[in-house]
Amino acid sequence: MRSFCDWYAEHIYSHIANLMGRLTAPVPFALGEILMYLAALFVLATPVVLVICLVRKRRNKKASVFLRRWLKSFCITLAVFLFLYLFNWFIPLCGNVMGQAGHRTGFTTEELRLLRNYLVEQINTAAEQCERDENGILIFPEEEERYEQIAAAMQGISDEYPRLAGFYPQPKKALCSDVLDWMGIGGYTYPYTLEVTWNKYVTRLYSYSLLTHEQAHHKGFYKENEANFISYLACAKSGEPLLVYAGSLDLYSYITFTLYEELVAVYGKERAKEILMSQPVLSDLVDFDREQQQEEADARYEEDDHPLQAMDEQIAEVSTGGWETQDKLLGENNYDGVVVLALEYYTGILY
Repeated sequence: MRSFCDWYAEHIYSHIANLMGRLTAPVPFALGEILMYLAALFVLATPVVLVICLVRKRRNKKASVFLRRWLKSFCITLAVFLFLYLFNWFIPLCGNVMGQAGHRTGFTTEELRLLRNYLVEQINTAAEQCERDENGILIFPEEEERYEQIAAAMQGISDEYPRLAGFYPQPKKALCSDVLDWMGIGGYTYPYTLEVTWNKYVTRLYSYSLLTHEQAHHKGFYKENEANFISYLACAKSGEPLLVYAGSLDLYSYITFTLYEELVAVYGKERAKEILMSQPVLSDLVDFDREQQQEEADARYEEDDHPLQAMDEQIAEVSTGGWETQDKLLGENNYDGVVVLALEYYTGILY
């Protein structure tokens, strides 16, 4: 079953992704997002229509005809969405991690330490290499150029992962970016249109690792651990300081958290903190960038109106349940599963 899913992702899905990407690219907004809203309204309206038509059915034959047509449309729409989910998401998701069987499952504390320290050096070096203005603030290219850099970075590792070759549609800003922000979601790839969308309120530095992650989904790497790994590798090998910076910083957070948990399990909290504090640290320049980038992102958020903000706490609560459910469903293939994939990749290189 898994081998078939891998074959499908490499030889069938890849062509679907290229075709859908080219078809939806000219549209300036996310068709998938609009379709999601319309589908939600359709679902919510169906019980209301059902009750009204049943009440009026005895006195009005037109109500009976309308109800049959409505339910037929509902069934057809549901079938289409399920069909698209099956071939555009579920089958690629069910393949082997990274399209290959036989991945390692564990790691040692020493391996974690060496990889973390390697990332610290990579991050500090990249931060020094990035272009800055007279105030020391990072300079970013225009969005279109950023998208081109991301596509080039993804294509740059297609020799290792052939599925990453081909066309990359330009990512689109989510219309509901504020809702995504309250839910803690940076981006989303719509399975029924294969469009990549992103939360416009994330920091510009983080947008690089976010969008390479979402473009990995677009290419059929739907497990979160593999998308995170593809994101890091594409950024790290791009040769672009901003991409290297963003990708390494994202992986660093997962590696450091895992290392701390492992140290706590062996030595307890106090000793774990001492050991972690004795390791190389991120430079003051990196701390400055992280703080400045968050302030700039917060300012962009404040510039816009947010009519649904009164519901942000409720939306966040619903989101918490969704994240917990995803954690249970994906298990070791969730976001933090990138740690094992990164350690596996660097076996024989760093240790």
